[in-house]
Amino acid sequence: MMRKNEHIVMVGCLSMLFGGSIQVFASGKDSVALLGRSNRASETLEQQIEKLRRFIGNPFTPVEEIIAVLRQVPQEQWEIVLKIANENGDTLFHWAARFGNGRVLVRTLADHLSGDQLVRFLKVRNGNGNTSFDWVINSPLESGIEFLKVVVSKLSPQQLVEFLAFDDPLEDEPLLHKVVSSRNGGVLIRLLAEKLSKPLFINLLKTPGEEGCTIFHEIVQAYRGGACLRTMAEVLRSADLINLLQITDRFGQTPFHRAVDVEGGEVFLSAVEEVLPGQLTGLLSIPARWGLTPLHYAAISPYGVEILETLVGIIGEQLAELLDIPNEEGLTPRQMAVRSQNSGEFVRTIDTFLSSLVLKDKRRQRRYTL
Repeated sequence: MMRKNEHIVMVGCLSMLFGGSIQVFASGKDSVALLGRSNRASETLEQQIEKLRRFIGNPFTPVEEIIAVLRQVPQEQWEIVLKIANENGDTLFHWAARFGNGRVLVRTLADHLSGDQLVRFLKVRNGNGNTSFDWVINSPLESGIEFLKVVVSKLSPQQLVEFLAFDDPLEDEPLLHKVVSSRNGGVLIRLLAEKLSKPLFINLLKTPGEEGCTIFHEIVQAYRGGACLRTMAEVLRSADLINLLQITDRFGQTPFHRAVDVEGGEVFLSAVEEVLPGQLTGLLSIPARWGLTPLHYAAISPYGVEILETLVGIIGEQLAELLDIPNEEGLTPRQMAVRSQNSGEFVRTIDTFLSSLVLKDKRRQRRYTL
């Protein structure tokens, strides 16, 4: 008599085989129940499944042995076999993403799967909540880049866009937004730029996440955000990049409003000036709600002084133009800082900067005299 847990595994796998939405990942003795016990051929297949399950957790498994086993599996059973996982929930895709000899395996897997099947397996999470895609975009190995190349090559442009624009239920953001902090994010951005048409690529970069933020809002505080922005500058025309940097979230904020209010935001500002020389001042003049520019945000930000000091260094006298812009109440950033009563050092930094400009333009100083 079939035990209850074996019955659950059987039902789940049959559901997936015939188009159902249930997902079951079998390991241990339960994996034997996947294909039933109707004849001797199924017993042989069960043995192959058990071999694959043992291979998954072993980094020293020769990839040739895995491929040899897979080649003995009937094509119609591949999708079931590839759902086999070890005790940690790792599938063969996790194995291929993690280990250096996985590049050969992922090519074999991609050759035997449709694009839709490949996407489904890339989304599978192990017991720690990680997908093979999570691992491969952060892989320090050359095989990780090869894995990405296989995925981009296999999927159609529309499949790529749908996959990367997919809202991650655990992260509340599209998968695309993860790449800005990853080791191989720049590689993936470059591959996408080569694969997708220009309009499709730009529309993908506009994909909104939580609160309407784009990938550029995420770049602001990403560990590798500067490198990702430089890659964007290499694959996009300057005019296109400038337009993308002006997209606002649902609060009307550009990436620059976020940059002045997070730790390390000055790194983003410096990177923008580097890839778009002379454009930073204009981008910092764009207001959000109530006419608040990024400098108004900086006036009440704990990082405002660092932002001012950075801007003095990279845009110099143009900073005075930004400090002149009033919000809808008619307040300049300095006046807003004075009103907040928590930004004395911000005000002093402005006054020191303006004092250095007295000899060049005395009228500029008088505007800020209280």
